[in-house]
Amino acid sequence: MTNVGKPAWEYQRFSQNSQKILFTVSNLQIGGIQRVTSVIAGSLYNEGLNVTLLNTSFRESKYETLCPVINSALTPVTFVERSFRHLVEKIIPNLLNPFCVSKLYKVLKTNSYDTVILNPEFLFATAHIKKRFPHLRVLLWMHNNFDIYMNKYFVDQQTELCENVNAADGVICLEEYTLQRWSQYNQNCYLVHNPLTIQPSTQSANLDSKTIAFAGRLEIEQKGLDYLIAVAKSLPDGWKIAVAGSGNDAKEFTELVRVNDLSGKIILKGALFGSDLLRHYLNSSIFILPSRWEGFSLVSVEAMSLGLPVVAFDTPALREVTENGQFGLLAKSGNVQSLVEQISKLTVSRELREKYARLGISRSAFFSVSAITAVWERLLMPLQESRTNES
Repeated sequence: MTNVGKPAWEYQRFSQNSQKILFTVSNLQIGGIQRVTSVIAGSLYNEGLNVTLLNTSFRESKYETLCPVINSALTPVTFVERSFRHLVEKIIPNLLNPFCVSKLYKVLKTNSYDTVILNPEFLFATAHIKKRFPHLRVLLWMHNNFDIYMNKYFVDQQTELCENVNAADGVICLEEYTLQRWSQYNQNCYLVHNPLTIQPSTQSANLDSKTIAFAGRLEIEQKGLDYLIAVAKSLPDGWKIAVAGSGNDAKEFTELVRVNDLSGKIILKGALFGSDLLRHYLNSSIFILPSRWEGFSLVSVEAMSLGLPVVAFDTPALREVTENGQFGLLAKSGNVQSLVEQISKLTVSRELREKYARLGISRSAFFSVSAITAVWERLLMPLQESRTNES
């Protein structure tokens, strides 16, 4: 295990009374959880909190962070472990990863942390961690919708899931619906949105463009890519959908585009990052997200921040992002005709696109890194204050 990211003298800047906070992540590869965790952990560290990030993966990190990082060294033993881990994940994707948890236990045993924030891959270790480290404050960070965890991902492990949620000292939720549902199992639930992680830009979307943008993983069921096919068929002449992303269903989606003869209506751009992703947004006049479910939908907030009107299904996450449709157009969930109608309102009216562009920009400020970091600070403050009072 090695600490990287900050020079040695930086570790001396905290007083002995500062609470030590550990964020956990199974890897720092491409993904929303990884991206948000690295940003929040780094931002809190930058604000003066004694934060460390544990990365249990041996793979090279794709995201940088301002805080110290505990990485895993690749040795002959860990190489064998990594190979076995990949095999296990392919056979049983939702199985609690013993290698991630083992690494977490070692770090907790050798360091006196006050608070640990567990991402979903560590969820089923919560009760055991509380037994082994009873004075450790354990917070679960739920990145997806309550119903998806209970009725899809862990439908055969509901009892164990609820036991671990109940054992936690608190549950961090991304939207109100999920918070209300988890509050039935843990009275200490907190609403903390994900922050806008795209770099600020003085530019705004080209509202004269006849391009509708989509960005996200190419997973047909969750992201509703079958709905995207139906929407493309209904578009007026000259309009097209530009799709940025990669994922497990990339080949299947490409085939759907081909068999439906939509190569002129759906443009596949692959995974985009940085300035390429920024141009993807700026060269469009509408953003569409036909997802069946989302944890929060960071891409929608990114689009709004650049003046792109957002059209999506009326799901808990998008209700949160658009404040119940005040800052974006929401279609009846799962109703493709309703989605087409909302898109049509924007394709025929530049004035309406301008209206929702302005609304989106104003709403996105609510999700700035500084605003969300302040919420995290208030959440972590009670323990910090109690330690100061004890001194």
